[in-house]
Amino acid sequence: VLSIVNGYTPKKVIAMTTSVVPQGYTAINSIADLALMRSNPRGNYILMNDIDLTNATKRGGSLDTGNGWVPIKNFSGTLDGNGHYIKGMHIYGKAKPDESYGFFAQVTGTVKKLGMLDVNIDLESEGEDQWATENHIGGITGGLDGEVEQCFVSGNIKFVSNNSENWAHIDCVGGIAGTEEEDFGAEIANCYSRTQIDAYKKDGNTITNTAGIANNVTVGNCYNLGTVNKGKGYAIGGRSNEDCCNFYLMGTGKESDNNDVPLTDTQMKNKNYFTNFDFSTVWDI
Repeated sequence: VLSIVNGYTPKKVIAMTTSVVPQGYTAINSIADLALMRSNPRGNYILMNDIDLTNATKRGGSLDTGNGWVPIKNFSGTLDGNGHYIKGMHIYGKAKPDESYGFFAQVTGTVKKLGMLDVNIDLESEGEDQWATENHIGGITGGLDGEVEQCFVSGNIKFVSNNSENWAHIDCVGGIAGTEEEDFGAEIANCYSRTQIDAYKKDGNTITNTAGIANNVTVGNCYNLGTVNKGKGYAIGGRSNEDCCNFYLMGTGKESDNNDVPLTDTQMKNKNYFTNFDFSTVWDI
């Protein structure tokens, strides 16, 4: 419902939004309300309008303490975007060892019906070759062991790692979620990304776990339009749900699963190519 398949101009379907705050939820109306989520990351929240973080999180903005937006940690509640956008989130500078970055640092709860519009993440890992440390970076969340559904991310994510990639150090970068390794309980469904992703080690080699959607989690009925490491990264990146496929614009990345399907620009605009996508209640083209 949030998503329009060609993705160039995200639009809202009025029927998906509500002006009534459901019982048990806290309304989010402003930047200040977003910040209050930190005090209770186990709560249930609903956006009641679009929120623009562009000026507040840029260098020198009212929320900038040196790295732009500070990710909300350990979110185990529910964030219902209610068909609205959070726009212009900036995160920049040094990524601390073993820290995760995105609107959230880690999600074990649920994020749904949320658009992250014009995300701008530009990070470099702090220090060099620190043993057994890693970073997880995504537009919505760095680490995911919960659910993300009917969401999208657009913008740019850039990450430079100063660490050698080995069994003890695996950075993860994704358009929707970076994800930690082997988060088998996590799921992303009915989402899309048109995020430009560039994730490299300082020696110029690409970071292996770089994906248009996410790494090492179940991904179903999603698509990607954003170029991942100049087309050399994974266009989708997760493990496909056995009952559905994921799609990506040809040239944006490479296949990571047998159910990842490349489409041409013309095919991306035709709903008949999107096998098992629900065009009655979820998607619009």
